[in-house]
Amino acid sequence: MTGSVQRLSWTGGLAMIAVLSACNASGDDQVEGSEPIACLLPGSSDYKMLCTVDRMVTPDGTVLTVRAPDGAFRRLLVVNDGRGVAPADGAEQVKVQPAGPNGIAVTAGDIVYRLPAKITP
Repeated sequence: MTGSVQRLSWTGGLAMIAVLSACNASGDDQVEGSEPIACLLPGSSDYKMLCTVDRMVTPDGTVLTVRAPDGAFRRLLVVNDGRGVAPADGAEQVKVQPAGPNGIAVTAGDIVYRLPAKITP
């Protein structure tokens, strides 16, 4: 997927991003319930806790489903190559940028989702 997801880099090299997608302690494949996340909706100038994220472990890895309040959703595959996430099912491409020390901003279409992530050098 050439150019589909922006790699993040800092002075001194590529930053590695680990999206906080750990499985629950019981080892179940799906984490029950949705977690609220901040998102920037079209026409808004402020992030609000209106979106949600679900996590599911699949044979391909952890898949995040981010949902907007209107029901629109994107499936994102957690990757360990410095990008953080990539489209999980050939969907519209995403842009990933750092969003502070503990998160990334994922632009998918006209919505920006803030996901918790650990950014390490």
